[in-house]
Amino acid sequence: MTRKDWMIVLGTATVALTVVGVLLERPMEHAGAPGILAFEFTAAKVRVSQLLAEWGPAGRHAARASLIVDYAYMVSYGGFFTLAGLATRDYIRNFTSVRCHTGPGIVSPISSEQFSDPMFSFLRKAICSFTFQWV
Repeated sequence: MTRKDWMIVLGTATVALTVVGVLLERPMEHAGAPGILAFEFTAAKVRVSQLLAEWGPAGRHAARASLIVDYAYMVSYGGFFTLAGLATRDYIRNFTSVRCHTGPGIVSPISSEQFSDPMFSFLRKAICSFTFQWV
């Protein structure tokens, strides 16, 4: 599979798991208690026991399922945004078509008028240094 195919799969999985997570949150909220995030960030054992009691059996089952779904969610969005970052990096490299000066006599395809813009000059230097750092 190509990177684009993986991005589609992981992006779709991220959206689907978000919907599942929202649906699993409802039984906990209908019990009048906070959702899974409050449970995940609770540090006190007493508060955890209190949340589990407030949720009841249906809320505890939903919380257990939500925590399992969270692991798949972390993998899907982490993979998606990693691939998106790599795709963005490659797009910028290809789109700019900037050749970096590596020594005397090497000429960039960019006209000298464009070097008068300080922002363009800064971006060009940043892209060149990033390219040589990672290639």
